[in-house]
Amino acid sequence: MPTQSENYGLWMEMVTDDFIEPQHVDRTARVVDRVLGNLVRRLLAAGVYAGWLIGEDKTVGAGWGILDGACGLTETDQAISGLTEEAVNYVFAVPTEQTAPEGMVAFAAQTGPVGPAGGLYLGTVTLDAEGAVLAVNNQARGVDRGVFLLRSRTLSGTEELLDVAPEETVAVEVSHAALAVPGAISMSVSEGFSLAVEEAWRGDGFRLLVTNEGEETADAVVEWERKGIG
Repeated sequence: MPTQSENYGLWMEMVTDDFIEPQHVDRTARVVDRVLGNLVRRLLAAGVYAGWLIGEDKTVGAGWGILDGACGLTETDQAISGLTEEAVNYVFAVPTEQTAPEGMVAFAAQTGPVGPAGGLYLGTVTLDAEGAVLAVNNQARGVDRGVFLLRSRTLSGTEELLDVAPEETVAVEVSHAALAVPGAISMSVSEGFSLAVEEAWRGDGFRLLVTNEGEETADAVVEWERKGIG
């Protein structure tokens, strides 16, 4: 009887005759299932990557995330099951048997904050005695919506400084798109100026100290580039 692999529901034990035994084809399915399962669990953080916002119509909007070692995806609004009237409901994205093979996810509510195994906490929705929505909180404490895609990015920019006096040091706050893992910064500056970098550990920017080393007031242009993951 056909069975499915543990992580992604790949079909196995489907082929058998005098020449081909199930194990001859099952090995490929098992290897793919094991490698992808470990890759997702070790390299991709569980959490909401986009969307999945709770609406005042008691639904969860389209979005996707990683839960229980698999990628869940919804393209339309989905109803929330298990809502309790006259209570604060904690809403979770819950993995199903079809999450790994098909990306299907269920959305369920409960009155306690400890969610189901493998579930992702999305926020709260408060109902009155008649079931009408009183409040929705998509940024409740414990909700993780700041998950980054595992991709390499290169950011760049230009900063212009006007009328910098001799020996004057000007601090420049540089802001850029947030990186999960900020990388090294390369820069160039106009002739006669020197550069120093502070707060390079920040994922959303850094601080520059630009000094006029010349003897006359001058303008400066700083060009920078930064690589990172996120």
